[in-house]
Amino acid sequence: MVIVRLAWRIVNPPPPLEPTRFGRPLHIAAKLNHYAIYALLVAALVLGIIVQLKRGNALPIFGVWNVVSPWPADRAVARTLLRAHEYLANALLILAGVHAAAAIGHHYILRDSTLARMMPRAAAPADRIAQAQRAQSFSP
Repeated sequence: MVIVRLAWRIVNPPPPLEPTRFGRPLHIAAKLNHYAIYALLVAALVLGIIVQLKRGNALPIFGVWNVVSPWPADRAVARTLLRAHEYLANALLILAGVHAAAAIGHHYILRDSTLARMMPRAAAPADRIAQAQRAQSFSP
């Protein structure tokens, strides 16, 4: 699923970030958060796979076939890697929470259309309404 998500992101890039009163620092923070989320997704996945194989277990692929471990079982290394996998997964959850909180903050505090732009295209009318309201609030 991670590969599908990364491919989707490449084929369908997000729209440009909406300007805010915080400017470039907020855009940099948003980009870093996105990159960190994707990096943690990949790293936690890879470590999880390695933990499974270092335990000496086969890696089931969708219940269709199994990948046999190319390494000898080493439970001590598996435990260490599992701990790292857990830290990465927890960091991923924290960043996802920060991401969700930022989206809600954009919607309720900054009152911009960032949250509406995250929704599927069915939410596009809400995006246009928010842009119109913002344009009216800034007109003299």
